[in-house]
Amino acid sequence: MSKILKVGVIAALLVFAAVFFILKSSQGTMRVVVASRTIDAGTKITSEMLETKNIAVSAIIPGAIKNPQEAIGKTLQIGRAQGDQISSSILASNNNALGPDEVYMDIIVPSEDSIILNPGDKINIIMYGNTNNAETKAINDVKIAEIHQSTSAVNGSSTTVATIIANKRDAEELTPYIKSGNFKIVKE
Repeated sequence: MSKILKVGVIAALLVFAAVFFILKSSQGTMRVVVASRTIDAGTKITSEMLETKNIAVSAIIPGAIKNPQEAIGKTLQIGRAQGDQISSSILASNNNALGPDEVYMDIIVPSEDSIILNPGDKINIIMYGNTNNAETKAINDVKIAEIHQSTSAVNGSSTTVATIIANKRDAEELTPYIKSGNFKIVKE
């Protein structure tokens, strides 16, 4: 009799396991947007950077977007690896419309600063001369519109470039310092 009881318990466990897995898999999958390649933080998203993929409902992150159009043209605040889901919480809208006296300006960001800067940050730019008696100047409250990587066609080296929004007067004053590399960035 105990042998029949053991077989019955084992059969019941097998039936329970089968029902459990069938119910779990019946939740199905859903198409969500994922990164088709590695995307660095601060990158403006294009359609080539995204793809849709079926993912188990239980594995979908909160806020995952389902339509690539929701992300295209926005800036990624946190880097994503290939295959990572894209959620609305890591996208920044590009509210970088220029005022009547403003211009975009690209500056090379030193490697030590590139890890702490994000689009939307306000920075101060300290400009200094090449000589000991040169005047030091500062431009305050400069907004970073975008951060991206630029690769040299000559040697393949990669540099981080920040697109800033500056008024025309500040941009004219800043240009020679940017060209000579005589500036420092201070995050507010």
